[in-house]
Parts: sequence; C-alpha cells; structure tokens
Amino acid sequence: SKAKTPVYNTAEWFKTFKNKYEVGETAQICVGTAFQNAPILYEIEIDGNIIKKEWLNFNNEQRILEIPVTEAMRGNFGVHLTFHQNSRVY
Repeated sequence: SKAKTPVYNTAEWFKTFKNKYEVGETAQICVGTAFQNAPILYEIEIDGNIIKKEWLNFNNEQRILEIPVTEAMRGNFGVHLTFHQNSRVY
C-alpha cells in the first residue's frame, strides 16, 4: 500500500505481500501503527539466532520493510516486531 498512514486505526498492522519468497527475492512487509511516538524493535531470526536488530520509530504511519532473501534464509526465517504503548506489549 502506498498510503502513509495505517489502513486501519489500530495499534498494530502488518501484512506480507507474498506467502513465500525465494533466494534472491526481496521480502516485503507492510508494518504500521496508529500510535504516535511508537518505537518498534524490528528483528530478523534464522535458526534461533537474531541476525538483525533495529529500532524503528513510528508516528501514526505505515512503512514497507524490505528484506533481501539470502541463501542463509533458505527454508525459513522469522521477523519479530515488538513494541509497548499504554502499558501493553504488542
């Protein structure tokens, strides 16, 4: 989606554009929140190991995260998105 704000007025929003990605492709995940000043911990996991960790700050917006799929990711990899707001963990 090209919209800058989340499709729904919700605490969390995420959607992949495909269910399966092959080595050499770029996985795309649309991530959003209606909250202001929401720091989100973004992690990529392969075989139980976190290979990337980054803090992203969202302000009532959505973004497309792009992940180049490497040979090391063949078979399976995970994406974790974690944040807290108003004493709740998402």
